[in-house]
Amino acid sequence: LWTEMVTADAVLHGPRERLLGFSPQEHPLVLQLGGSDPTKLAEAARIAEGFGYDEVNLNCCCPSERVQSG
Repeated sequence: LWTEMVTADAVLHGPRERLLGFSPQEHPLVLQLGGSDPTKLAEAARIAEGFGYDEVNLNCCCPSERVQSG
């Protein structure tokens, strides 16, 4: 099981193929989305679904100060 963490804003505004692209050999693959805006998280999850992730996990309360500041 492979897991990748990306912020919702990065998915919405960043280089999607570079951030979300993966090789078929990496399945099963989970994308963990970080963020606090439900609308942005929902849109980023729809985008991830289109890339073929097996699961999308929402990280809404990470203890990291760096993550919380965003």
